[in-house]
Amino acid sequence: MILLNANQIKDWDAYTISHQQISSKELMDRAAKACVNYIYPLKFNHIHIFCGPGNNGGDGLAMALIITNLNVECTIYIIENELTKCSNDFQTQFELVKQNKDIKIIDVSNQEYKYTIHKSDLIVDALFGYGLNRPIDGKAKQLVEFLNSIDVYKISIDIPSGIQAGLNTFSKIDTVFKADITLTFQIPKLSLLMSDSGMYAGKLHLLNIGLEPGFLQTLSSEYNFITASDIKPIIKKRPVFSHKGNNGNALLIAGSNNKGGAALMASEACLRIGAGLLTVKLPEKFHTSLIERLPEAMISNDDMKLDFYKAIAIGPGIENTNENNEFLNQLMNQKNIPVVIDADGINILAESNLLDSTNIHPNILLTPHVKEFERLIGGIASSSSERLAQQIAFSKKHQCYIILKGAYSSLSTPEGNVFFNSTGNPGMAKGGSGDVLTGILLGLLSQGYSVKDAALCGMYIHGKSADIAASELHELYILPTDTIHYIYKSLQELS
Repeated sequence: MILLNANQIKDWDAYTISHQQISSKELMDRAAKACVNYIYPLKFNHIHIFCGPGNNGGDGLAMALIITNLNVECTIYIIENELTKCSNDFQTQFELVKQNKDIKIIDVSNQEYKYTIHKSDLIVDALFGYGLNRPIDGKAKQLVEFLNSIDVYKISIDIPSGIQAGLNTFSKIDTVFKADITLTFQIPKLSLLMSDSGMYAGKLHLLNIGLEPGFLQTLSSEYNFITASDIKPIIKKRPVFSHKGNNGNALLIAGSNNKGGAALMASEACLRIGAGLLTVKLPEKFHTSLIERLPEAMISNDDMKLDFYKAIAIGPGIENTNENNEFLNQLMNQKNIPVVIDADGINILAESNLLDSTNIHPNILLTPHVKEFERLIGGIASSSSERLAQQIAFSKKHQCYIILKGAYSSLSTPEGNVFFNSTGNPGMAKGGSGDVLTGILLGLLSQGYSVKDAALCGMYIHGKSADIAASELHELYILPTDTIHYIYKSLQELS
């Protein structure tokens, strides 16, 4: 799905109201119901909803009316002197709330909120939505700072107050509501996918409020968010009369004397994703380990003919040696063979003069984490938005694909488009996760996927496998090797 800016989101609401012949209040009620349907099963005894004067606050007021009908205690908090500039839908909802004797309304000016909230309660942030165009100040700033300081579960509606929807956020993020969960409507807001603003959102959940899908067909965007519906049509079906030779012949160059595990994990991931044949070049001391762990893999000899392989990966656990430098140079000259360059392969690339040559090409897929990317471009970004711009510029300049790894890993293309991944969890933040991704990408490329399709599928399946592992084990418990084990479940869901 494409990602939209604040004006486009507002236009989508208007388009839905027009084409579905509903009122703006009815759409607000629909959003409120979706939020309550998520919150109610959590079984909080008392829900405190903090409402600003705009439509985000109107969502909060509409939620209060539904929550009270479910016999859950609910208190509304408003900023009284802000009501003179409230939206029409806020005013409509506020009149209904005032008629409900079961809903207590508190003006935050008297700071009574400091004494009404208990640890077992829920705080709902409906202060400011995606249209905010200034830093939070005054009484709202004091309120948000207090709410951030107390240990109570917190949920933001659509976007944490203090953040804008797009990339052009405030030069210095000052006061932002810190949510445990953000319930955002229909599509993620781009700022929620950026590390320095998305960090306030907690876990992100998309709520479908029935916005008219035809509106998206009228737009285009360079920013996209990848879900299962995008990946399912890409997955190849294996013909009945297939054999190992036409299911991919992959070469992996990985491992060093102290990092043999990287080669083993990447190798298994490559085969588990469906590669027909895999040859691995790794230090001799790990040959026995590879044979014992993965007898299906072959070990390379010194007379490799690179054009014999359908896809090649280099980097996991290797060292910066003359031999590896020469291998990397050769691979970049094999312009008809897709090549994944990861980890120390990227570090070698950053320290060489290969980027100044014409060797880099659209069949190259780079998979750095943030520090490796900084080495690659020779600079440190001041914000995640600036880093994204650097990533896009690098892909366009060198006509290559980049997966920048992290939460919501992003794929940038030679055309300047970006695809954010929807799967994955913090349990993946362990050494070896990148090696597994490299193996998955290599396996897909060897089976004939384009670089773009392999990158999209690889990111999604890698993260989804870790999500399934976390759901069956525990987010903190899972290892990269567990992710490999659950690849089959990701494939089952996609097929």
